[in-house]
Amino acid sequence: MSLHRPADPDLLTHTFVAMEQVAADPSDVYFGVLLRCGGVAPSLGELRAQVSSRVGLVPALTHRLTAEVDWEPDPQFDIENHVRMLTAGPVEVAPIRE
Repeated sequence: MSLHRPADPDLLTHTFVAMEQVAADPSDVYFGVLLRCGGVAPSLGELRAQVSSRVGLVPALTHRLTAEVDWEPDPQFDIENHVRMLTAGPVEVAPIRE
């Protein structure tokens, strides 16, 4: 996966820093997307490959903030931890640490 480096600290960077400062736990600062497909759904592997081929274009998704308010590639980033299939039904949002 080719990763692009995020721009110098910008509004998005400072927004993440501000959210971390007011969150009870920095791991509470997360977001996600529910994807609904029409027709025949791709397999989980196919979907991960599609997302993986593009996620490097959005550096804030593959990088982490350093103490110096700069972005660095997140060595822990693994597409399998981020693209998952949920069972049908309502989605309950919970902090990532849970």
